[in-house]
Amino acid sequence: MADVDKSRKETAGIPTVEDQLNAIGTGRFHYLLVLMVSLLAMGDGMEIIVVTLISSELRSQWNVSKIEVGGLASAIFVGVLVGSLFGGILADKFGRKVTVMIGGSIFIIGGISSAFAQSLVWLCVLRALLGIGLGTYLPPIICLFAELIPTNRRAFYQIVLTGLAWAVGEILVCVFALVLRKYYDGQEWWRVLLLVCATPSMLGMILFFIFSPESPHFLLTQGRDKEAEALLRSIAEDNGKSDKLLCGGKVCHVASDEGDEWSWFQLFSKDLFFITLAVCITWSICSFTYYGHTYIYPLILEERYNMPFEDQYWAVMLAAAAEIPSVFIAVALVGIPELGRRLSMAALFGISAVIALTVPFFDDSVQFLVINMVLKGGINAAFCVQGLFAVEIFPTTHRASGTALGSTSARVAGIGAPVLLVLALGVSVDLTYLVISVLLLGGLAVAIAIPFDTFDKQ
Repeated sequence: MADVDKSRKETAGIPTVEDQLNAIGTGRFHYLLVLMVSLLAMGDGMEIIVVTLISSELRSQWNVSKIEVGGLASAIFVGVLVGSLFGGILADKFGRKVTVMIGGSIFIIGGISSAFAQSLVWLCVLRALLGIGLGTYLPPIICLFAELIPTNRRAFYQIVLTGLAWAVGEILVCVFALVLRKYYDGQEWWRVLLLVCATPSMLGMILFFIFSPESPHFLLTQGRDKEAEALLRSIAEDNGKSDKLLCGGKVCHVASDEGDEWSWFQLFSKDLFFITLAVCITWSICSFTYYGHTYIYPLILEERYNMPFEDQYWAVMLAAAAEIPSVFIAVALVGIPELGRRLSMAALFGISAVIALTVPFFDDSVQFLVINMVLKGGINAAFCVQGLFAVEIFPTTHRASGTALGSTSARVAGIGAPVLLVLALGVSVDLTYLVISVLLLGGLAVAIAIPFDTFDKQ
């Protein structure tokens, strides 16, 4: 303890990593970072929704049921569950960048291989492989991005990046599906679509390998202070703001007690248990309602209105487009000091729950499309705020592991969402939306129960 007190005195007055990043501000380095992470997030969005778009073709070609195709949609979440179990631990122990590279490579291999599957079983296996890659790289890429962005711009970049990139990915895959289905000669158009979906991730991973550094926060936790300081000087130089560095680019690092070794189980310690539980529950609810709605929506349109496949694609694309304004609504809400992250998340959960309850009462097809767009936008906004809150709430030493655990629990919910909602739809459309509404109300309750916020958290 005496050594720790001595270290604190020696580092008094020396800027933190956040102080240096805030002084540097955003610039060329961050714009390139946004580009590469956006490509990865866009590919993620395309891969998640593509099974929904090709499900009718698979049922026709391979003579499989809706429940079996629902199992295919769940396969990717099984893979993400497995990947998330290891991705966070690897990122906190060995670094964010190397873990992203490993996971990204598996993701791309699974995505490309899926296009050549010759049976539903093999397609499930390869989509699960893709999910393992996604689960491995998703927590560290979220953490790395948050740890390189100035705190005063973190909410904007984190929410806009995840929200817009996902929405653009969903819209693009719908457009490609429409074009390929109409103009591609033959019934194998869906294989080409799967190859197209892997392209943004390949480009993003190439850029990431060449240009992305390690997290300065991670370097400090490993005692690599000089590397962290050199990285901050490099970022300042790239942004043309070397003169903005404080104290010549030095950063403080307070040593922890020697006996206080890192352990994954510290997520369940007295200090972190409630944080971990709240993140897992809210993330699971976001995952179930978002992915569940994405999968079940075209099936509802087919059953309720006998809507042709092409029109279903347009409906899915419009629902994805509705996510774009919801992103900016989320950004505006979290920037209000009286609301912050926690109450913004609670408000969006509550509003979305009410909307979900009203959806079945709209009989006209146009009105039904519009209210589902509003619902999808509300769920997406809640998801964006929850993601920001989850990244900010954990300490650096356990940030990747905490977000990975949250992602793992969310994927468990994602595994069950397609199958459970198909079963609910077998009873009635009303029950389907009631399930979504009840879960969103659960998210509202948990968000309100959280006793603290991360607004302006350094």
